Amino acid sequence: MHEELRVDGGDQAAEPGLGLPPDLGLPLFVYGLLQPNELAHEHVVGALSAVEPAAVDGAVLRIRDGLPLFCVADHGRVRGSVLWPTDPAESYRRIGAFEPRHHYKWGTVTADVADRRVLTNVLVGRRPRHGTPDEVFEDWRGAMDPTFSHMMGAIDEMVTEHAVPPFPMAPGHSGDMWDRFVRLSATYLVLWSVVERYATLRFGATLEPMARLRAVQGSTDFQAAAGPYVAEPIRAVVDSRNPEKKVGLRTDGSNALTYWYLVRSNLSHRGKSAFRDGELLRTCTLGLHATMRALLESMPGPAES
Repeated sequence: MHEELRVDGGDQAAEPGLGLPPDLGLPLFVYGLLQPNELAHEHVVGALSAVEPAAVDGAVLRIRDGLPLFCVADHGRVRGSVLWPTDPAESYRRIGAFEPRHHYKWGTVTADVADRRVLTNVLVGRRPRHGTPDEVFEDWRGAMDPTFSHMMGAIDEMVTEHAVPPFPMAPGHSGDMWDRFVRLSATYLVLWSVVERYATLRFGATLEPMARLRAVQGSTDFQAAAGPYVAEPIRAVVDSRNPEKKVGLRTDGSNALTYWYLVRSNLSHRGKSAFRDGELLRTCTLGLHATMRALLESMPGPAES
């Protein structure tokens, strides 16, 4: 049973964390998820005595799987910020646990900060030409991610087309209802790719996938966003492997993502009812879509993209 986003035997291994830099006394030049006004900043940095805009010459950013990789180059300029932690050991411990060692390694770089140059730690991309396009960038913002812009925009249209009005609650399996059910299923699955992308950017690749989703579900902003869409009673979802096990949607929103995830997991199983399961899928699509739309609209820094 997928209770609280736990999948029996289905969790993937998390990537190992990066660990600490050699010199904890240096500030940190950041250019990606750790920047102020990005999703991961508050979770990994801790208290800061200062944050200053900065830039590094002789470097570029390459994008792999949507994440920026800092690369030393004979040209270019990377913009970001220098962070001065009040407790460097704690801040670097969090950062070292958050960042995956398969993608990054510690390095040092001299950054231009206001009217001075500062030696800083920096996360350098590993094998930056592997799996990346030729295009390079000067700066990066999470709101630039096409999953949150182009893909979510397409999902908005798909929800409007396939999730309203309600399915007719009448016996029979008309071809029109089944066609709508299939299209709505596709919409729901694509919507889940947005959920998982958001979870990865916010809580990091070093957590296994289910742990990231549990972290999203446990966040106060998710529960606040989901709250308006879980107040009405909705039928429990039965585990396809054992009909004695079922999950109901709590009206406080505390297990909303678990419930919506179980509906996603059950889409591939047979024995569907075009009108009964179609209406359940429609309701879940509307709730999850509205919740993610609210989270993305409050996502830090979208105006800076």
